[in-house]
Amino acid sequence: MNFADKVLPRPRPSRIIPDVTLPRKRRYFTSPVDWRDELLYFLLVDRFSDGKEAQRPLVDRHDPASSRSTLPDGTPWRWDRWTESGGRRYQGGTIPGAISKLPYLQKLGVTAIWLSPVFRQRGHENSYHGYGVQDFLDVDPRFGTRADLVELTKLAHARGMRIILDIIFNHSGTNWVYQDNAPGGKWTPDYTAGRHDFGSWLGASGDTVPQIDATDGGGVTGSPHQAPRHVSWTGWPVFHCRSGINCRPGYTGAIRLPTISRLTGRSM
Repeated sequence: MNFADKVLPRPRPSRIIPDVTLPRKRRYFTSPVDWRDELLYFLLVDRFSDGKEAQRPLVDRHDPASSRSTLPDGTPWRWDRWTESGGRRYQGGTIPGAISKLPYLQKLGVTAIWLSPVFRQRGHENSYHGYGVQDFLDVDPRFGTRADLVELTKLAHARGMRIILDIIFNHSGTNWVYQDNAPGGKWTPDYTAGRHDFGSWLGASGDTVPQIDATDGGGVTGSPHQAPRHVSWTGWPVFHCRSGINCRPGYTGAIRLPTISRLTGRSM
């Protein structure tokens, strides 16, 4: 049984070390000799596909109103509202949707798919783009599951295509705020050469809470006073390396960003 088959049936780990036994001495889907030889395709998961296009009628450009019925409360469909919402809200794209388009991407000549961040987002915010991460150790349910991510990687590899995860180490979602009396306010206090005191964690609805528990998406790790402004509740994902030649993420089975892969010459 491989690593993914062992880990996926279990609940999301609260941390990598020491809760997860990382794989050792196994073969990986290798990185290319030179990434400049690859054809990369970046896709925003929420806006790419939900895999259900065949279940919806195509829009008739001459009669767009016929393509959408009235709303459940009888309100006529508003294309202007729909267009406006497209820039602000989740639209329903998923990892299974991306899987359904692998033949299409391969036909385009794509050799590496760069996914927008798929990690769990702040639940009360519309961070459809994926850059408001709350939990780096889980996949946001609006995008799919950890099993879906592994399946995407497995099927892409079977077609000779690589999967690139967009992992943003320098920030995450707005998971906590500074104190109310912080100069400039608790959300964006004035710059200081020192540091502002920690205020409160933000709960599932964005309200201030005294502490985080499992129902809010994970436990607190480390001291909040030592954390950057947008630190994740669950800390940063662990990369483990051997002699500087094989650095890889802890659990997904997908390859790293090209900048890291090119340095190491290896990938998952």
